[in-house]
Amino acid sequence: MSDEVRKTAAHTQENLRRLKFPVRVLLGIAAAGALLLAAGWCSFASFSVCRMCGQVRHEIRWQLPFMDVTYLRVHRDEETVASRFLNSRGLVGEHEHDWIFGHGGGNGRSACGPMSSMPGRLQDEERVRFLDILLKFGRREEAAKWACRIADPRQILLPSPPDSELKTEKEFESWWRASLELCEDPAGK
Repeated sequence: MSDEVRKTAAHTQENLRRLKFPVRVLLGIAAAGALLLAAGWCSFASFSVCRMCGQVRHEIRWQLPFMDVTYLRVHRDEETVASRFLNSRGLVGEHEHDWIFGHGGGNGRSACGPMSSMPGRLQDEERVRFLDILLKFGRREEAAKWACRIADPRQILLPSPPDSELKTEKEFESWWRASLELCEDPAGK
């Protein structure tokens, strides 16, 4: 081989060696990007509701693609109008949350549980206002019986608060009797 050919071959090899580093870096960056994209895509986001107090838990689970194998789990608990009311009035004591699945989706699947309709209902002040009336008229025991049903998905009907303020015991009794006719009395369980 001539010197000219050797120089050209050595130059070409040197250029290839120089190219290897940037190509490896670029391939590494592309692989890391693909992994991050897959990790974000392979997440399952859901919410659950505590059946005791009505608090909502939002959760994200990062999982292996199309498998129920979780490698990272993050959650955030959120108070609702109902949970804030029940806790502030002492209608729910200290308890360990009993999370019931609501709804979730991601990682190639979707799921709907018994609490799927609850978050909106638990943010409705009308659902807890009648408990405040019971407490105002000294019916703490009845309020506690109804409080345990605030986060019950089977309890669709709850007593509606009256249109005007109740001022007397007689007005209260009349409203309460009419309300119980429309809703199942929890004392009758």
